[in-house]
Amino acid sequence: MYRPLTRFYPLIFNFFGVLVLVIPPLSAQENWPAAIQALKEQVRSNRGDENARNQLAIAHNNYAMVLGHEKKWEEATRQMEEALRLDRQNARFKENLSLVHLNHAYQLYQEPTRERYYQSYRHQEAKKLVGKALGLNSKLASAYVLLGDIEYDNQQLPRAKLAWQRAQRLDPAINGLASRLDRLGRESKVESDMKSVADLYFTLRYDDSVKRSTGVDIRKVLRQARVDVGRDFQHRPKHKIVVLLYSKEAFRKVRERAPEWASGIYDGKIRIPMPESQQDLGSVKKTVVHEYTHAVVHELSGGRIPHWFNEGLAEYQAAKYAKTSKPASSLRQALDADELVPWSQVESLFRGRSIDQVRLGYAQSHSVVAYLVQRYGFWHMPRLLKQISQGVSFEEALEKEFKSPVKRLEKDWKRWLPRFF
Repeated sequence: MYRPLTRFYPLIFNFFGVLVLVIPPLSAQENWPAAIQALKEQVRSNRGDENARNQLAIAHNNYAMVLGHEKKWEEATRQMEEALRLDRQNARFKENLSLVHLNHAYQLYQEPTRERYYQSYRHQEAKKLVGKALGLNSKLASAYVLLGDIEYDNQQLPRAKLAWQRAQRLDPAINGLASRLDRLGRESKVESDMKSVADLYFTLRYDDSVKRSTGVDIRKVLRQARVDVGRDFQHRPKHKIVVLLYSKEAFRKVRERAPEWASGIYDGKIRIPMPESQQDLGSVKKTVVHEYTHAVVHELSGGRIPHWFNEGLAEYQAAKYAKTSKPASSLRQALDADELVPWSQVESLFRGRSIDQVRLGYAQSHSVVAYLVQRYGFWHMPRLLKQISQGVSFEEALEKEFKSPVKRLEKDWKRWLPRFF
């Protein structure tokens, strides 16, 4: 089950002051490089002109804000540092430089689609930038929120708690902060005594009772999933994925709003309830592959893939590990009754309260992926996800990748569907 954490980080900058007429009027007020060059000449020709010096500092600041909105962080940082060199005591300049660092950190943390950045590296760099931001403005509550998110994702729960609590003291009204702390409180009660297992590719934590009850080395299952899913998607994450193994009772405590029938969750971490006997280990392998697929899909798509198609990809991969791979009867019934749900509405099935609706959602999503793979080949899937990660809409990416309008794809899928059974 895919349940990404919803996190929104606003892009906020402050322009400071306006230029007075110490230079000839500009053809375009937004031409800050020209304004900066003219002001530099003014300062050089009038060494003691504090007004020109102040205006130059303001111009550097305002140009930095423009660059920030364009996400040109390195140049924005240089411009802000130059503004502070000219006016070291300007509190607004310090605040703005801290915001440049923070927004740069947001982007590094949130956008994993640039190939040269591995997640562990991005998190380290984002954490350094947060430190710089707080060094300039120790009351920047949103910086503590991001710091807590980074620590949480790396399973440093006590550090995450300290950061989020500091943010809450500074600004109790921050959206989503109370729910973060509530979730952390529930998880900490369960996970604080978990043991760790060393592994090259996963940060694996488990309750001792889980290991004793099953006797399974989950590392082998995870490594095989990494090989098999990685082969299909032509991608293996370079960072360690956090995997948490719970008893069934502990899983219920941390599950939050996930339904009773959920056999696993991926929310940035893979969470799996382990069976009480070896009889159910086959279903555990299927769950591991399903949730690991979510992790790969989330990384390749930048988290932009529709929920229903994400579940379809995970079900397609997990079906390879099922003893029987018969589609849910609900899909057969929907086909026979001519009640298949349009692709544009499949997402709503996962929000339904009826277990039958959810089962239909999983089965229909699985069938769509199976059709596209059988007709066109799986190699299209990572290409599709890459387009989506670059901001192309799902519908547009489908049409570009499969060279057909979505309505035609859907019509062809319906004709093919009886073969799925």
